[in-house]
Amino acid sequence: MRFLFILFFFFVSINLFAQNDVTAILQKSLQASSQIKNGTYDARLKMKYLMKNDTSVLNGTCRFHHFPPDTLKGTKFELTANDIHVLYDGRKKTTIYFKDSLAVVHDKWKYPLKLTGSIYHLLSGFMVNNSSNFITNPEVKKQLLKDTVIDKISCYHIMLHPGDDETSQNIYRQLYIAKRDFYLMGESVSLDAHQHHQFTELFLQNIKTNVNGLNDNYGSELIPQGFYVKEYVPDQLNNLLSAGTVAPSFTLSLLDGKIVSLNKLKGKITVLYFWTAMDQQSRVRLLPLQQIYDKYSGNGVEVLGMNVSDADKEHLKKLLQGKKITFPQFADAGATSEKYNVLEVPTIYVIGQDGKIIEGFTIQPKENILTKLEKIITNSQ
Repeated sequence: MRFLFILFFFFVSINLFAQNDVTAILQKSLQASSQIKNGTYDARLKMKYLMKNDTSVLNGTCRFHHFPPDTLKGTKFELTANDIHVLYDGRKKTTIYFKDSLAVVHDKWKYPLKLTGSIYHLLSGFMVNNSSNFITNPEVKKQLLKDTVIDKISCYHIMLHPGDDETSQNIYRQLYIAKRDFYLMGESVSLDAHQHHQFTELFLQNIKTNVNGLNDNYGSELIPQGFYVKEYVPDQLNNLLSAGTVAPSFTLSLLDGKIVSLNKLKGKITVLYFWTAMDQQSRVRLLPLQQIYDKYSGNGVEVLGMNVSDADKEHLKKLLQGKKITFPQFADAGATSEKYNVLEVPTIYVIGQDGKIIEGFTIQPKENILTKLEKIITNSQ
């Protein structure tokens, strides 16, 4: 018995040591990336999305300058990949399409530049712009695997697995950190959900950092002569449908098989909730929508769940039952979401009794949608 206890203690100690060892490597990589001010590198990106069978491959070169977070300059970069040339000066993003000699200048870009998972960020942005919560988070399982080689450089190979039992997803993130200088040389993320597979792989080569005299000009004046320049108005293409617009019609099957047509809901206030089980915020917001349904469903208000990407209906039913969500749900609302210009989830539309949109909005992380929806409904009845 004493021998078994010692053996158990030995294996626990080894596991804790390995966890601490991985954490130390990640911390050193964080420190190394924070010292990078500028640089150049070549990159190869491979992507496959959940609902698609093909794999996209992007080969590119990148020049960048990374500035401290207390300045207004942010990160600037130049990316040449396949037939696309991208310039970003921290405030403006310019995309040049070489095939048709068209340069589109995006001024006051609608969305803040998200460095995570992008081909142009990996070296300087992996931890500088990514909070280190996954390093210290005890729920993130960390495993040091066998060393690997990238661009003739020996690298630590680390597996991170956050786990997400609620949606039966298997999400694995692998990091490849150079042993010589602790730079992040590669990253891969794979996700299995609802009998579909998605992955992203990004690897770097020919890295040069903190280069003296590296050109720090990233402005739109670098657009070659002869290119037609189009000024792009933010939100021009991506706006949600505005108030007063006739809501696009649809006829869909609910999870229970019942056919519902929007046209037959005229005379009621209708709340459309576009969401997916793969998105945590979408799942969290189911509860306030259920509260709206419980309070108003008998008073001329209809609440409909518009699931955009979960093909496994049985899994979706199980998820909803577990959360005690009873308001009607469509499982095949992907095409309908395009009619409503839904590019992000969770998104809500409130449609008036006359069939016209009262308001549409994408839910922000800390937004109190229960209070917001109650106010919209009360003012519309």
